[in-house]
Amino acid sequence: MNEIAQFDEEMIKIEDEIIQFLIDFPLFIGQKSIFLTIQAYFITRGNLTQSELKELTGLSSGAISQELRKLIDFGLIEITKTTSTGKKIYSMKSVTSALLTMYVESLKDASKWEKELQEIKLKLEENKEELKLLNGYDIIYRWVNLFLQAMPLTKLIINLMEEEKAALEN
Repeated sequence: MNEIAQFDEEMIKIEDEIIQFLIDFPLFIGQKSIFLTIQAYFITRGNLTQSELKELTGLSSGAISQELRKLIDFGLIEITKTTSTGKKIYSMKSVTSALLTMYVESLKDASKWEKELQEIKLKLEENKEELKLLNGYDIIYRWVNLFLQAMPLTKLIINLMEEEKAALEN
């Protein structure tokens, strides 16, 4: 670890806990742990090169490169410097903006289920007489309805969060 900022062992444990928290956080379920891990290192370490990320994560250069591209495409990180040897130094634009983006993307992923859930609800209602006899029908029907009732609020939150993120970036 010659180029990477040296952390004391206790700080590395805390850093690992932060990374695990992001990976396990319910709002970020569905996002790859590699993506979250690399993002967490930018939160805790600041500026990093691809080789430093490789050393920190143990991932291949190809995997690191793919995830860096995604982070750049999402607008979460940027190349802040290119050395004379061509080594790129990446930095997170804003931790707040990054967390908002992760949150919004998670909500967008959840909202993609709306159409499928509407179809499920329709099938449950069309076949209610025979399905009602099955154990679990009421629970599933209530869950589908609850999720669909939350959709307008989810969409509103997405819009508000995107406005907040835009304001932070300006």
